[in-house]
Amino acid sequence: MQRQKTGTFLHSSAAAHAKTLTHILDNYEVKQSEIQNALKHISQLPKSNIVDPESPSVEVVQMKTNDDLSENLRRELKHKNTISKVFPPVVGTYSPVSLQFENSPLFLPSVVEFTSANQDTVREFMPDMHMCTVNSFAVSPNNHAFGVHNAGSVGFEIPSFAQKGLGYPKKHWSFHTALTRTSLDKQPFCIFDDAVAEGPNLAYLYDQLQSYDLTTEERENIDKFYYLCMTRMITTYDITGARNYLVCKYFEKHYASRDDQNAGYYWDLEPGQALFFDNYQPHGDSTLPLSEHERLSIDLRCYTKVEYPDGMKSGVDFLQGDALTQRVKAKRKSLDCILRVIGYEDIDEFLKLIYGSKYNEVDIFEMTTDPQFGVYNKTEYYLLDQDLEPHFEKIHTLYEKMDRDGEFVIPKKQQEAIMQLSQQ
Repeated sequence: MQRQKTGTFLHSSAAAHAKTLTHILDNYEVKQSEIQNALKHISQLPKSNIVDPESPSVEVVQMKTNDDLSENLRRELKHKNTISKVFPPVVGTYSPVSLQFENSPLFLPSVVEFTSANQDTVREFMPDMHMCTVNSFAVSPNNHAFGVHNAGSVGFEIPSFAQKGLGYPKKHWSFHTALTRTSLDKQPFCIFDDAVAEGPNLAYLYDQLQSYDLTTEERENIDKFYYLCMTRMITTYDITGARNYLVCKYFEKHYASRDDQNAGYYWDLEPGQALFFDNYQPHGDSTLPLSEHERLSIDLRCYTKVEYPDGMKSGVDFLQGDALTQRVKAKRKSLDCILRVIGYEDIDEFLKLIYGSKYNEVDIFEMTTDPQFGVYNKTEYYLLDQDLEPHFEKIHTLYEKMDRDGEFVIPKKQQEAIMQLSQQ
């Protein structure tokens, strides 16, 4: 399959997405004087931008699947999408109660068969793959796909580590697999294939943005987002969206005059065909025309083994004291909330079901991994290496009930608990 131009451009698509992300700022009241005082220090923090020297060209890859497996994945993904609607809408890409990224496999019983069938395919393109995680996407009819973004890492935020290749995956590649036919009139997955695959830290983004002509509103928004991130006032619910805003403003300004790197591309795909690409490259586009068709896809997201400084085993170890305690509690509480929504009494019931008598030893971050906090490496607790059949039996029963009822509802008390989590 040949790449084809979407007719959209990175600088304008990034600008449009940045505009939607400004709503995050409505959640935070901060005096301009406080921001400006803090900027005297935080604007001088070390800067770095890691450019991926091994970034591959986008390729179309035929994944191993069959009609039954593809249909099962489509059905499960639609049900997951329905369940996700009981949670607050996410302005950014991620929230503590997101059903995306590390929580996605909990809702896809067929994912074990799909990942197992495609291990050889993945290793053909990425022999040094250490970890393969799963994400899934559903773009509903007459809804826009998520806007421009690229992969980040908490490891990028410490230049002295990042410049030594520590704290982040040197390769962060995906097999973004179509479960429905993809064409320009069906909200295709867009990759800005000529743009640079890079991993800037927040200080670098802020510094670069100072060199461009900015309106007063742009400057105030950039200052506030950067301030909220660097002072850790931002919640786990908003932090990814905040970084995404700064990334999008950087793409908007940086690529406006780079016509040779600015175009968006799509590929006509049949179900079972995947786009193999580098997640550090800009991708996603919310400016494509709306479609009456839904787009469903599953993503095998692959990493090389991440090296950490001595005494650390994941990005969580970059946190200390109260910050670490709060993040661990938030992670456990959010997963507890998700599991209660699908019928568990609490997270411990799930852990006992899967891990038996060792349930108290399980590190929740290592169980699911966590791209937001830089937990990438595989350990003995990794969820997809466990026997998940008892859990998937519960999911099958839930989906059969949803088929009969034609809806998914939860008690009001549970809805209130979800709303409280969204403020953490």
